[in-house]
Amino acid sequence: MKRKPAFAEEEDPETGEAVLGTESSASFSLSPEQSRERRKTWRRSASDFVSDSESLYLGSLLDVLKQSKEEEPLLTIVAGEHDDNPTAEAWKECENSGTKFRLFPIKDTVINGENNTYIAREILLSKEEGDLDRENPDLIIVQRKYAVNASISLDAHRLFFRGRLDVDRPYIFPKLGDEIPGVGCPDIHFTFRGIRDWPTVVKGAKFASFDRNVTIDITAEDIESGRKVMFDIERDEVVGLDLKPALGVLISCADFKSVYTGSHVSKEDPNEVHPSPASKKRRMGDTKPHPGEISKTVELKLIGMGPEVVKGAWRADLNIKLAIKN
Repeated sequence: MKRKPAFAEEEDPETGEAVLGTESSASFSLSPEQSRERRKTWRRSASDFVSDSESLYLGSLLDVLKQSKEEEPLLTIVAGEHDDNPTAEAWKECENSGTKFRLFPIKDTVINGENNTYIAREILLSKEEGDLDRENPDLIIVQRKYAVNASISLDAHRLFFRGRLDVDRPYIFPKLGDEIPGVGCPDIHFTFRGIRDWPTVVKGAKFASFDRNVTIDITAEDIESGRKVMFDIERDEVVGLDLKPALGVLISCADFKSVYTGSHVSKEDPNEVHPSPASKKRRMGDTKPHPGEISKTVELKLIGMGPEVVKGAWRADLNIKLAIKN
């Protein structure tokens, strides 16, 4: 789902800080009714900023995920949104860790003040879920840094707050922002907002390790005979055609005949001969496919057909890999 734009404050020309009440659409927009509701706060202060907070460095995000594999509850991770390939590769490695977590990527706003550069980030919290009533919402903040060879490292930090959260006032965390080339790691200003329409926010999150992955083997005989395969999604298994499931997928192996035969067709002239020494043949091995080897795979992604994620209101995906064997 396409994420809607968030609100960010304008900068005070004298102090270089964000000005409350001057929000502009940045990465998450709401209807007028929802916006008015969002501005209802649970706690306010005359101070412009909240200083009663701290952070704890946990290590690399990948290590944290591996250590949290069997822990409950579900990890909630907040990170800046970036679309470059090195960052995508770093996140992919974390998603393959096997640990379930939900990620809220947020489009940051870089503020170039007179005295310093900092990052403004808005975090939405659910009023119904009680996040604003807890002294320390269970949040892990990810900081992106540049490592050697232009690779990306993702560091994990846990935020701590004393007392209930202040809303609509920035919390300042020094040097915790994503690294900016030529600037370094700037300060980051977190502003928490209360929202009632939490399901809309959840749908913009990315859920890792919730998808169900299934592999179904298909042989050359299955393709030649046109065998049909029935997969029961609720029972999570292949069933006979006489057991029609309430929710399932019917796959006709005959549909993959062109895929299977095409994987063995040479693009060169079959009459053209390329002699080679016997020693080279021994090194290269037999070029003919061996029985039982996988010659091709076809992947199907059924969105919303996977395991339940959020109290029956949200489901992960079902990924079916068809392994076509010789």
